[in-house]
Amino acid sequence: MDKSRWQRVSAILDTVLSLEKEKQLTYLEQHYDLEKDIIREVKEMLASINNSEKEHFLDSSSEDNAAILDKLNQTSFNLFSERQNLEGKKIGPYQIISLLGKGGMGDVYKAERIDNEFDQTVAIKFINQTHLSDSVKRRFQQEKTILANLKHPNIAMLFDGGVSQDGFPFLIMEYIEGTPINEYCNREQLGIHERLKLFNKVLLTIGYAHSNLIVHRDLKPSNILVSGMGEIKILDFGIAKLLENEDSPDPLLTQPEQRLWTPQYAAPEQVLEQSPLLQTDIYALGGLLHCLLTNTPTFNFKKKSIREVEKVILSQPPLPLNESVSPKAPSEIEQHFGTTKPTLIATLKGDLEAITQKALRKEAEERYSSASEFRDDIVRYLKNLPVKASKDTFSYLTKKFVRRNKQQLGITSFVLLLLISITGYYTYQLDQQRQTAEMEAQKATEIKDLLVDLFSGSDPISGGDYSLTVTELLNIGTSQLLEKDLAPTLKSELLNTLSDIYGNINQHQKALELATQNLELNVQHFDSSSVHAGKSYMQIASVEYDLGNYGESIEYLRKAEDIFETHLPPTDLLFAELYSHQGYNTESLSRYDESQQLFNKALNILKAQADMDSSRYIGLLRSVSRSHYLHRENKQADSLITLALDISKQFHGEDDIITASVMNDLGLFYMTQARYDESRKYLNQSLQAKKRIYGDMPHYNISATLTNLAVLEKTLSNFSVAESLYLEALEMDTEIFGKEHPNIAISKNHLSDVYFSIGEYQKSKELREEVLGLYIDIYGPTHYYMGTNYRSYGQLLSVEGKYDDANEYYIKADSVYKEYISPEHNNYAKLHEYRAENFYMAGNYTLAARHFSKSLDIYEELNPRYYTPMVGETSLQLIQSYIALEDEVKATQLLEAFENRMDTTKILQKDSTIQKVYKQVLDKLH
Repeated sequence: MDKSRWQRVSAILDTVLSLEKEKQLTYLEQHYDLEKDIIREVKEMLASINNSEKEHFLDSSSEDNAAILDKLNQTSFNLFSERQNLEGKKIGPYQIISLLGKGGMGDVYKAERIDNEFDQTVAIKFINQTHLSDSVKRRFQQEKTILANLKHPNIAMLFDGGVSQDGFPFLIMEYIEGTPINEYCNREQLGIHERLKLFNKVLLTIGYAHSNLIVHRDLKPSNILVSGMGEIKILDFGIAKLLENEDSPDPLLTQPEQRLWTPQYAAPEQVLEQSPLLQTDIYALGGLLHCLLTNTPTFNFKKKSIREVEKVILSQPPLPLNESVSPKAPSEIEQHFGTTKPTLIATLKGDLEAITQKALRKEAEERYSSASEFRDDIVRYLKNLPVKASKDTFSYLTKKFVRRNKQQLGITSFVLLLLISITGYYTYQLDQQRQTAEMEAQKATEIKDLLVDLFSGSDPISGGDYSLTVTELLNIGTSQLLEKDLAPTLKSELLNTLSDIYGNINQHQKALELATQNLELNVQHFDSSSVHAGKSYMQIASVEYDLGNYGESIEYLRKAEDIFETHLPPTDLLFAELYSHQGYNTESLSRYDESQQLFNKALNILKAQADMDSSRYIGLLRSVSRSHYLHRENKQADSLITLALDISKQFHGEDDIITASVMNDLGLFYMTQARYDESRKYLNQSLQAKKRIYGDMPHYNISATLTNLAVLEKTLSNFSVAESLYLEALEMDTEIFGKEHPNIAISKNHLSDVYFSIGEYQKSKELREEVLGLYIDIYGPTHYYMGTNYRSYGQLLSVEGKYDDANEYYIKADSVYKEYISPEHNNYAKLHEYRAENFYMAGNYTLAARHFSKSLDIYEELNPRYYTPMVGETSLQLIQSYIALEDEVKATQLLEAFENRMDTTKILQKDSTIQKVYKQVLDKLH
């Protein structure tokens, strides 16, 4: 058996052995039914192992088992390391001098530059991986470029990289002379405070990398060296990611011999082979802090098998700091820490224990949210201030209780828990006697986080025979919370958060009421030209945007911009938020060039921040990507949205609503490109992720993706599947919101479209009439949203032959649009198209041609690349109108223009409707 085949067979065998015996053969048959040789070889090995067990071959001591495990690991590494001695060999302009060390990831050599350009000593790491797929090679080059741009005085630089002639990837890195951080601390007899200050340098450096959206994935003392001058250098940044095999459909390829993490510092999500997160590094840093404070690893893995190690990481709590120190001899402590054993144990109790335990929590979301937050707690400890980790204990336990019991909690106990949590927080703060502005801000953030977690994470609450809609839950909670006597800053933050929550569930009028209340509060307490007031204007603008009032939204944003320009530097994050809101509005007004510029301005501000917010960055990547799609710049758009997905998986995980939303975007973007299989793939992945996130609870995020899948199936003329998905979404939204809600109208609108497409016009019309009634009740007859509804209802009347009645509704739509949008808006293009179709069916071909021509002009003026399908369809309809008018010359001219466009546009070639109409036009002309 050759080397690569042995690696594959042994990897499969490893996973099969982790299964119960009765499931092993079934697993093989299900996953490798087309690879009979693989099945045979794995079965032979299984049989051999079973025979060995019968003969008690493995009944040896723990020491023997550990030795066997070490031997196996060494053997498997050697499978990759069959390289000749490289000393004296040349790699580009470098000549290898000597071997520096060997490790699981590869061998590291010292090399010197010999091209006489300049003197330089480097380290060259040859990575233990061959037979890279083309996509992995491409990603290796991409990631290498990203890492090479990671320039920080405390990060070992990556100069270059490539693949050697024998197929091994290599990296050329800065050569560092130093001592592992734990050994340095012991050698220098650093006390706890000095160790914490050194550790803070590590946190600052990791924070810089995270702000550039790079996760290390394998932090450990040997990767953090300290020079004789006390300066740190962190090695191997991002190398674990370079070794990932994202193309592999087979999870077995994450083999024991290729584990890209170190057990003592590996987070639970790495053991579970989930995508590493920012918090994966936080966990490793917690393990490093434990090591520096105690000279003891977090867990004792001596004499344990890899399976036992994994079980400990997943289920066993880390040993408390003082218990880690207790067995040590007093002389050892004095030698390494320069203090007595009782003093060290006393120092480690309390805050330092809380800080370490928070970083090492099993649940990634319960660790520190960032390296800077981790560092803040260390700084607070060093200044004898209260640390966040200690006060988080109550909130942590409360939230865990709510999550465990959310199906059983009724509304009274739910709100009670919320109030208890807030009261507990206040009590803690009063005990500290720290009523400063800083603490006010912290209180606001704490309550905001708790509100969002409890409301949005647990809606709707139901148990037994009692159930509430989200709106009912919010109304009760909001009224009780707003009765509290709160400080202005805190109340403003609370009003802002509640407005966001109402907006998220399409209760926009209530959101606007709360945002307006917040503005009045801020004007009263902070002045109408204060930044507080500016933020309120921006919140109102956001709600007006959700209501479709783009003009009003832009006016409020102008007010906010005037205030911010007076008080804030141009790099302030509030400007990024402002430009994002302006981008959404201009995009909705079809001003795509302007919106793209605004999104890029926001993105540039965010990139310039010392500590980048990954959620905001992902959101802006999604916006800029969408703007490229609107320009039909698909290559740039695909690149950005794929980057957003990659970052979201790293920083938030697979089962996170941000990641699920990015996958939803990808599905929609691919749908617009007629890449329907890929679209379905990502929409389904988004749906499944959301179902895992929310469990059995109905949630509007799930119904939204169900709706998008239905749109896809309707596009593909799979009308029965689309109908089923729309009905499922409608049922879910009704359960969440009740029957009188905008989301219900949206779902019924979609269903009406399906029935219209299959010729069930009466069903379609009945639903449209229900929708009209709902929208008028919710928004009134002249609201912007009514324009589209009047237009759609007119289309139904038109197919019934009621052309005059249809035209009346088109005139209603026109009167609404005039109040909100310019005549060049895409909604006007669609209205002209509907009116033209109505005139055409009524036999008025002159007016039909006039309106088709207006529609075509708008589409082409807006963006002919984005509106390619509409331009193609409208062009053909215009040609048919001129054929009906017996103007063959004009029809032929337009047909030639259409054919020139179709020859260079795949979307037109793929569109079955356009091809059908095109054939009809050809038949009529020839």
